[in-house]
Amino acid sequence: MKASLLILLSIALTLLPSQFDRKAIASPILSVSPTPKTQTLDRAAVDAVDLNLLVLNIASAYAEVGQIDKAIEVAQTIADNRYRALALNSIVKTLAEAGEIDRALEVSQTIADREVQLWATTQIVEALASDGDFPQALELMQTITDDERKAWVLRSTISSTRQRSLDVQFPGTRSYSRRQSRSSVASD
Repeated sequence: MKASLLILLSIALTLLPSQFDRKAIASPILSVSPTPKTQTLDRAAVDAVDLNLLVLNIASAYAEVGQIDKAIEVAQTIADNRYRALALNSIVKTLAEAGEIDRALEVSQTIADREVQLWATTQIVEALASDGDFPQALELMQTITDDERKAWVLRSTISSTRQRSLDVQFPGTRSYSRRQSRSSVASD
């Protein structure tokens, strides 16, 4: 019951116009205990991190069901730069897995957190390599200036490509396939 209410609250909060203080609205709701057995949530525990995490999850969910524009819109409402970056990274991953590389690159360029932007770039490189587009994967990898980070992306891509190769060689060993996901992501 409590989990359902949190989900509904998080959805409602994302639909609020930006001029509303989400924390001020959510805190009294979350601090009320419906029964004596239920532990009352401490007001300090209902902070911006919790709200940012809820909104991040909603943005990710929108991306997973193919509502990319709505996912980006929701992600941009996250006040914390790190959580906003993580939400945008989730959108990049969904787009890259769906083969929408140009759009994934576009979204990745809006990620302010350098480390998270590297993760996003890695996911795009992995998607390109998985599809056999090694020249474009290498071209994108060359945009990474730090040699240590470039090596990390290369190792990650090789590992990911090897795993996907095993999935093709031994079908049925995984219940999820990237090729199946392409048809499930609807364009906006």
